[in-house]
Amino acid sequence: MKNYILLLLTLLSITTLMAQNEIKKKYSIIPNAENVETLVLKSVTSMKTVYYVDGKEIKEDNVALQKIELLRLRCYAIYQNKALGDPSIVELRKKFIKRNELVDKLRNPNLDNNEKKVLKAQKDALENELEEVKCPESFGKIDGTIESKDGFLKLKPFKFSESTENTEGKNRLIKYFNGELKGYEKESIGLKLPENGQLFVPTTSFHVGALSLPLKLYVDSDSDSISGGTNNVRTDVDFALFVGKQWGVHGFNSKGELKTKKMQSANFLIGASKLTLNNKNTDGVIKKDTDVLSLDLGLAYGLSYNSFNILFGAGIDLPLSRFGDEWIFYGKPWVGIGVGYSIFSFE
Repeated sequence: MKNYILLLLTLLSITTLMAQNEIKKKYSIIPNAENVETLVLKSVTSMKTVYYVDGKEIKEDNVALQKIELLRLRCYAIYQNKALGDPSIVELRKKFIKRNELVDKLRNPNLDNNEKKVLKAQKDALENELEEVKCPESFGKIDGTIESKDGFLKLKPFKFSESTENTEGKNRLIKYFNGELKGYEKESIGLKLPENGQLFVPTTSFHVGALSLPLKLYVDSDSDSISGGTNNVRTDVDFALFVGKQWGVHGFNSKGELKTKKMQSANFLIGASKLTLNNKNTDGVIKKDTDVLSLDLGLAYGLSYNSFNILFGAGIDLPLSRFGDEWIFYGKPWVGIGVGYSIFSFE
């Protein structure tokens, strides 16, 4: 028992030391046709949204170009592998490329009037088609780490590439039109922080923590009767470690400070407890009280707020003794409720 307690304390010390290091969290944003132009293409200097066509900023009074560019910005998005082969997106990209090729040809000073007229008619026809295009409702999920700067949360996406090749396991930044985006950050996305309240951003991670299970209800036993002084409720304070996958939102204030964490989790439990075998819980096999070490294993669903967890679990207890199988609840399932604390989380 002493050796186990020493091992448990060692594990807790290691996890506490790891928690002191900066561990980057994974955040996710799902742009859609209504908000992607406010997420993508922020000016490096001012972080404002800028419409950008063929190397030139669009002026507000240029309504026709602004309509085209707005659509182009909405369809300039980050796709996961599953969306790379979307036929409608591939066709849309081809139209943008063709339109830009026509624009480049029209810049040729050696064109005669008839050639210009034909090319302009083709360009105008394509632009009219593009104005009718409906962008996808969702552009896929962007995953990355977050940092605060100048009133914005900046998402730094994982494994960006401008390639359209489908390489498993990598997010892809797809350019749906030609030309370099000079003066823009292609590897960060800015989310404006609110002056009041909090901005909540979806996030997922793994976490490790410690919990106490003060209440267990055994749903079965090896006893012919669990009456007469023996019941199926155990109220000893058991301690365990949990590790699991958590998902939810983090809330950031106007300064970009992380203030709120609201998470759910699915967890694996492992722990140990002192179990007293006696005449009542062994159906008379063991006459006097005998303390043994019990290995506790289980699964739990958790709800947490700022690292404090309430866990609803189920599992089994396995006394580690030659007398253990005399216990009427040996290997029998239990359900219980516990409280815990997430010591650290990681991607």
